[in-house]
Amino acid sequence: AAGYIENDMAKKAVDLFTQVESPDAVIFMLVFNACAAVGSSEALKLTRSIIDRLPKAVRMDSGVQTSVIDALMKCGDIGAAETWYHEMKESYIPAHGAMMK
Repeated sequence: AAGYIENDMAKKAVDLFTQVESPDAVIFMLVFNACAAVGSSEALKLTRSIIDRLPKAVRMDSGVQTSVIDALMKCGDIGAAETWYHEMKESYIPAHGAMMK
């Protein structure tokens, strides 16, 4: 999936995600990064759909939180990104960068 994202084929990375049965935090970060790279309304719908199904342990991962913020910002949902940012339990420098981009 990371190779698809790096080669401007983020849509294929998103398609690959749908085939993973038990994704872990790294897989969730990759799919959110792919959604951010696509930056479309479809990618935003997928981002929101995945957020709704995130396991609690994964939801609390600072890398996943940063990837969610980045995807929401790049897909145009600034309000939701701000909410995620403010709900983070700890200050995390990459999350600041995702909000600033």
